[in-house]
Amino acid sequence: MVYPIEALSIPPLLKLAYRTVEVRPSLHCLTYTNYFDVVVGYRVCGKTIGDLESFIGEGWFAIVKPAPQLFGKVFISYKEPEDRSLADRLFQFAKDAGFDPYMAPADLNTGSHIWGQKIPAAIKQSKFMFVIWTASTPAGPGVKKEINIARRNKIEIVPLIERTTPDPKLFGATWNTLDLISTRLI
Repeated sequence: MVYPIEALSIPPLLKLAYRTVEVRPSLHCLTYTNYFDVVVGYRVCGKTIGDLESFIGEGWFAIVKPAPQLFGKVFISYKEPEDRSLADRLFQFAKDAGFDPYMAPADLNTGSHIWGQKIPAAIKQSKFMFVIWTASTPAGPGVKKEINIARRNKIEIVPLIERTTPDPKLFGATWNTLDLISTRLI
C-alpha cells in the first residue's frame, strides 16, 4: 500500500551538511516495522540555481514504537459475536491512536460472572465508551446495559453507527451517524 506523506522543504545550505528529518508515523504505520521509499528532489546552488534533480532511496525502514496511551481508558461496546471483527479492528485502531482500549475478554469460561465482575468495573474506569451499533445490535440487551452503566457513571459515549442502520434513538438528537465503511472498520 502507498500512503503519501506531506512534502518536506529544507532551506538552502551554503555548505555541505547533514539534516535530521523527524518522521511522525500515521495510523497507517505498523508497530515495530515499516518499509518505505524516499524520494528527494533538490537543486544544486552555485552561482546559479541548477536544474531540479532527484534521488530515490528504496527499501528503507523505520522502527515505529507503539503509541503511548495518552488518551486514557476506552471501553469498546459491541454485539458478540456478530460485530467481534469490527470490535477487534477498533481495538487496534484505538490502541494505535493512543487510547488504552478494553473489550470483554474472548476467553470467557462457561458460568463466568463477567457482568458482575469485569464489565461494570471496566466501564467505570474508562474515560470514553465507543459503541459499535450495527443492524445486529438491537437483537441483544448487552450493549444497552453497557450504555446505561456508562451514563450512570458519566462516561463519555462515542457512538459508531453503521450508516444503513435505523436510528437507535439512544444517543439523543445531537449524535452523528458515522459511516463504518468510510472509516475502514468494515
